[in-house]
Amino acid sequence: MNKRIILLATLDTKGEEADFLKNQIEGLGDKTIIIDSGVVGKPTIKADINHEEVALKGGIPLSDLLKNPTRERAAPVMAKGAIKIIKELISDNKAHGIISMGGTQGTSLATEVMRTLPYGFPKVMVSTMASSDVSVFIDIKDIVMFPSVSDILGLNPVLKKILANAAAAVSGMANTTIGIDIGEKPLIGICNVGITTPGAVKAIELLKKHSYDTIVFHGVGTGGRAMEQMMRDGIIGAVFDYATVEISNHIYKGLNDGGPERLTTAGKLGIPQVISPGGI
Repeated sequence: MNKRIILLATLDTKGEEADFLKNQIEGLGDKTIIIDSGVVGKPTIKADINHEEVALKGGIPLSDLLKNPTRERAAPVMAKGAIKIIKELISDNKAHGIISMGGTQGTSLATEVMRTLPYGFPKVMVSTMASSDVSVFIDIKDIVMFPSVSDILGLNPVLKKILANAAAAVSGMANTTIGIDIGEKPLIGICNVGITTPGAVKAIELLKKHSYDTIVFHGVGTGGRAMEQMMRDGIIGAVFDYATVEISNHIYKGLNDGGPERLTTAGKLGIPQVISPGGI
């Protein structure tokens, strides 16, 4: 225990709930770093990193934001500031997980921050939006969406239990001992779809015989993009692009669109790449 969990919250509207989460996390033996991403209202509890600091890191003093405090103007600034602060904390090994809570706006801001954080870094979002299509919030990152069931507007017996569960989840994740540890040989990324699975299974078998670990991605758009992000992050060191269906889907605006940068990252980075037109 004794890990540090970032609690990102708008303390003008979610102060009571943030205080409850703080007590739950600290009751489990961890510490919290409360970061205030609120703008207009007065915080109802004390932050470790206040909204003035967040806004300044985002490039605009809070006093300037308050002159025209629209969500469209304020949210990008607060997200940018929170990202800078949290990345610095992670780089200095002063943060080991993040949890937030909110409705539509709060979820949008918090998950924008979470999507910039490393794979494997615990990310928990308690949200009123968690039972809807959450692809816009998660995209290709490992964010755990926790349905709040009720609105997050004051504590009640149901919300208390859900917040306690979420606190236990992020604490448990932060205290695991497993990291993303790559061996001496590069981790090989493989893109696959259903109809190419027999070949992918054979490739995994052959690579395993030569002591290579593999990580397989489902070629549904997000899979290929996640694979390429892991190349950029230095997790994947070689790639077997066995199912390139995401390319044709991008060209013809299909459901499994891998985006305009699909199939470009390995070449830019100069890492080994084998391409097969599987699934096209």
